[in-house]
Amino acid sequence: TAAETAAIERELHLERGLFPALVILAGAGVVVAARRSRAASRLEPGPAALTGAALAAFVCAYAAIHLVIEAQPRYRYAVMPAILALAAPAWRAILTHRRERRATVAAPTG
Repeated sequence: TAAETAAIERELHLERGLFPALVILAGAGVVVAARRSRAASRLEPGPAALTGAALAAFVCAYAAIHLVIEAQPRYRYAVMPAILALAAPAWRAILTHRRERRATVAAPTG
């Protein structure tokens, strides 16, 4: 029916808007995670860190390709869990910053 078609179209428009936002957040998450691991340890990165960096590079490249070419949304579903996992450090940093800012504003001066 027409209502079902309109609902599907709305969902596709939402997905087209959310995917680029998640990719940007995943890129920021990779930067945040790299800075934290670098600050925590000045030692040479081990195999686990290099594997994580390779996975992050692969996922970001895969997502960038999908941003450039018009691929069907169903081809993005396989990489979405990895994108969300890469976006988690950035999301945590955003929430921590907001919480600290609210605590500073709410704290009484005196």
